[in-house]
Amino acid sequence: MHELSICQALLDEVARFARKHGAARVLSVTVRIGPLAGVEAGLLQRAFTAARRGTVANDAQLVIERAPLILECRRCGRQTPGRLSHMRCAACDTADVRVASGKDLIFQSLELETAEEAHVQ
Repeated sequence: MHELSICQALLDEVARFARKHGAARVLSVTVRIGPLAGVEAGLLQRAFTAARRGTVANDAQLVIERAPLILECRRCGRQTPGRLSHMRCAACDTADVRVASGKDLIFQSLELETAEEAHVQ
């Protein structure tokens, strides 16, 4: 399950960012996953729950956003939405397309709590 190694790398980056900004803890981590990223959202969620234990993100929520599949047509030059079951240009119906978006796993955002905020509550 490579989702666990993805979560460990993600949490390393989260910890670095939290230290840099003086965060006492991480409240949420948001990632954006394309349909061709090769990452199963459910497995990523479970791996994150296991990997976050004992880290600054111990109680953090993982928010997963779905990125659309966007195809760029080599014939007409347009970018159109794609489907895994139909990798053709929606404008001219050619199969001569390249994936413009939808292969990525992107670390989108963090919600942090500083030490001062933690003391106020």
